[in-house]
Amino acid sequence: MLQTANEPRHGLPRELIIDEADAAALKTASVEYPAHTLSPRQICDLELLLNGGFSLLIDFMDRQTYEKALGDLRLGDGAVWPMPIVLDVGESLAKKPGSGRKLALRDDEGFTLAVLDIEDIRKPDKGREPERV
Repeated sequence: MLQTANEPRHGLPRELIIDEADAAALKTASVEYPAHTLSPRQICDLELLLNGGFSLLIDFMDRQTYEKALGDLRLGDGAVWPMPIVLDVGESLAKKPGSGRKLALRDDEGFTLAVLDIEDIRKPDKGREPERV
């Protein structure tokens, strides 16, 4: 689904882009996917992922990467990363079976901005996260 404009390297910006044909097909398919309307902050995180602003990440963090960033302030490969970048969703969406599903990420007007392949769903560590970030 995602292609990188540049090969992954520490510190180099990468854009996560799909071509127009794939974008059209994904837009059509995404009508059938469960959807999450992004908050303004979530849209900013998504934009930074897509445009290479979060150059060491290619997706919202999975459980292992989240734990490493929260505990050691590093990514799995040892690169410094001071805060978790995760997609928080409501309880009703989080309770649905997760792994292997696709989730349409939409703006408040219903436009699909991206499609996320769900790897895992977890509750945030609200006790540890604020003190570590």
